[in-house]
Amino acid sequence: MYFFVKRQRALLLATALSAATLPALAQGAADTLTLDEIIVTAQRRQQPLQTTPVAVTALTAAALADQQIGTAEDLSAVVPGLTLMPVTASRSTLQVGLRGGSEQSGGLVTSESAVAFYVDDVYRGRLAGSNLELADIQRIEVLRGPQGTLYGRNSFSGAIKVVTRTPGEDEWAEVQAGIGSHKEYHASASWGGDLIEDSLGASLSVLFRDQDGYVYNEALDRDVFGQQNLALRGKLHFYGRDGLKATLSVTRTQDRNDGPANLIPVTFPGTYPTQAANAVSTRDATARAGSRYVSLSTAEPDGYTDQTAVSLDITADWGDVTVRSISAFVGTSDGFVFDLSGGIRDPDGTYRPNGLVRDGRGRTDQYSQEVQFQGEGLDGRLNWITGLYYFREESLQVMKDVLVLGPGFSMPVLPQTIDSTTDSYAAFAQGTYDVNDRLSFTAGLRYTKDKKKLDGTIQNYLPFAPGPAIALVPVVREPRFSSWSPKLGLDYKFTDDIFGYATVSRGFKAGGFNGLAVANPVVFGTVYDPQTVWAYEAGLKATMLDGRLRANLSVYRNDLEDLQQTEQVAAGSYAIRNIGNARVNGAELELTLRATDGLDLFANLGLMDDRYKSKNPLSDSATAGAKHLPLVSPWSVQTGFTYETPAFWQDQARLRLSGSYQYQDDYYSTVANLIVTDTVGLFAASLALLSENDSWSLTLSGKNLTNRSYFTTAPSNAALAVGEPRTWTLTAGYKF
Repeated sequence: MYFFVKRQRALLLATALSAATLPALAQGAADTLTLDEIIVTAQRRQQPLQTTPVAVTALTAAALADQQIGTAEDLSAVVPGLTLMPVTASRSTLQVGLRGGSEQSGGLVTSESAVAFYVDDVYRGRLAGSNLELADIQRIEVLRGPQGTLYGRNSFSGAIKVVTRTPGEDEWAEVQAGIGSHKEYHASASWGGDLIEDSLGASLSVLFRDQDGYVYNEALDRDVFGQQNLALRGKLHFYGRDGLKATLSVTRTQDRNDGPANLIPVTFPGTYPTQAANAVSTRDATARAGSRYVSLSTAEPDGYTDQTAVSLDITADWGDVTVRSISAFVGTSDGFVFDLSGGIRDPDGTYRPNGLVRDGRGRTDQYSQEVQFQGEGLDGRLNWITGLYYFREESLQVMKDVLVLGPGFSMPVLPQTIDSTTDSYAAFAQGTYDVNDRLSFTAGLRYTKDKKKLDGTIQNYLPFAPGPAIALVPVVREPRFSSWSPKLGLDYKFTDDIFGYATVSRGFKAGGFNGLAVANPVVFGTVYDPQTVWAYEAGLKATMLDGRLRANLSVYRNDLEDLQQTEQVAAGSYAIRNIGNARVNGAELELTLRATDGLDLFANLGLMDDRYKSKNPLSDSATAGAKHLPLVSPWSVQTGFTYETPAFWQDQARLRLSGSYQYQDDYYSTVANLIVTDTVGLFAASLALLSENDSWSLTLSGKNLTNRSYFTTAPSNAALAVGEPRTWTLTAGYKF
């Protein structure tokens, strides 16, 4: 009942927006203030957004700036149904949820996302470093729903594609610098142009940001949860010979942060529940220190992520066939130290961690090679693509804990090593046949085979537990997984401005190993099985009011099988288990409106209804009586505007005002449904002073303008993560 009441409120909001604006717009439909056409590559070839049979949120560089999308985490403010937030281990590593698929333990080298991340068509296998600083970006595409045929590798419920700017005939040079709240200062610069006219282009970009934390650690007597980022990217683009193009890209990013120091120690009223029916809400949590922005841990928080990425993208014409090769290497080093409890203050006034402090250091090297062949046939009616893909990942992570037994008494315990290797092979093909000028049929198929190996060690017992002598136990596993991922679809152009599609597709996410085992070789050595999804989707994409209104609607049903979820399985140990089968039904609506000259509006609505079809009787979900999947919100809404004034000051300047509001309904933080994350609505806005030709700008931006205090996630009942309070930045920019 709660879901349907919330859904009615959301639908009323969307209806009110339409009722208030459409009649007025209809009177002015004869003018030519059309929205700009957006070209996307969701199907691995260039297509207009409005005739692409995929649910895609496409954000241009201008849209990213207007809506203050500076990191990957910010995308959840503008994409319906998408949840992105930092994990407990590091601000640069994300947990993700979309259409029922989720991953909440991204800090481990054994974890793989249910939503695939791509940068310039290169798959990023690790969630470590996934909270990208979005500098010098041309476009971002968020593909919702399984992308198993064309993208494969863990695109179980969607894919996030970041497309960076590539040099060519157009030249640019620009710089930005600014300050902000929490002693922030940031700067960026970018240059691109021809080294050899009409033949070889080059570009270079750099970004630096430093910000103090917004959480005060009482035990350390300083602010924590700060972050420092450095990102460098260089590109060479050869395009001087007919049919041959090659782009070499080298990226280096460095992130230094205070780890998860935003974990605030809390207490809940009464007895903490063991049944989902008695779930507690984060709104009822009381901060132990009296403030949601005060931590008590004596553990020095620490986190870092260093990443180097090199890719070579070559395209050549081979008769009527276009051949593309994408070769890439991504090396990631990361580490974290955190107190999951947030600390405790004893009656005598001393501070200590309230349990274990975890220390982890890891390194992952990934290599990938993709070869594509594209072309047309049957007198231009058939558009086809086929290819081969290889991916190899080598990871080593070493973890240990510090056990605090009392004031001044602690000891290092629980050493664990994870040495893992993944080899993934895939072959794919997809074709779209135009039956006539309006009707098209699509069929595709991908075969994936994964070979994984774990060679690790783990302690056999917790300290002081009964049993034989404590020892390190070797654990070796070599599982293999394979899957077919088909796709069938129909597209129909009802008119030149209304496009409809229906698809049936299958998504696949391989099985793997449990890195969150603590002193438990059995849990560590238990391999979980793959999860799959059959997805049924229908959509309409309409361009109305002489091109001034873009309305995209998608409805879907995802049947999830052998669903992978993290749950507690033993004292101190967590494991990913196949908890059962579930179904997620949903609808997503995206509206973009050019209301008048200079005024653009947008509104997004996402609805989701999830339920279990069957459960593993030994799972936390079954024993606790849980009814819902984690990170699934019944509804979410995002709305906003951008308004640009006519030129003033002797036609030398303009003002651009942008504002947005986002709200995501309450969701469960754990698979056992014992904690409900209470959400709040967030307002953001920016005001920019621009020159008439955009050569210079001065922008004042703010987020969480009403300064709402809220918890973002609930990793345990001892400590909660707190959201960022009101922030502001002031940035000056110049384009040469």
